[in-house]
Amino acid sequence: MLNTNPQAEIPEHAPDQRFKDLVLLRRMLMYTRKDDEYLQLVAPVISASATRILHTWYAYIIADPYLSNYFKPATAAEFAGSRFGEWLQQLCNRGGVPQWESIENAIPEDAGQLRPLQPELLRYLTAFAYPVIQAGNEVLQDSSIAAELLPHVKQAWFKAVTLSVALWAYTDKN
Repeated sequence: MLNTNPQAEIPEHAPDQRFKDLVLLRRMLMYTRKDDEYLQLVAPVISASATRILHTWYAYIIADPYLSNYFKPATAAEFAGSRFGEWLQQLCNRGGVPQWESIENAIPEDAGQLRPLQPELLRYLTAFAYPVIQAGNEVLQDSSIAAELLPHVKQAWFKAVTLSVALWAYTDKN
């Protein structure tokens, strides 16, 4: 799995393939620093509703006979208490990586392509992403976030979940 830990060792010279993949995926999603700002703004809302989002996600997966074959914690409570709850919290509270700008700048715009993936990995991961995105959007819609900010925070939420799920597909074996 791609290490996105802010404390991860950052190469002094050319970034390794994992950082290149991360930068390229961010660029493909048009993920910007402004998205990080929007996510930090809504972090308290997402954090307070994490259990609701996780229960919605779990119900969606378990209700689908195909998805439930691949992903089945015993109960919704176990799922809500799993590392997915931690992941959900980290989506909005990552904080900036101080060296991020230098990492991004070290990778040219014409850096090439991402490493190839097995298509079935993306199929399953994108199927798992939809209910998280939708549940998060419902929480954001129901919150007291200003109406003019709502479209922006929903886009940032979509990008953060999509980027994270795409990164799950990039294991060190790829």
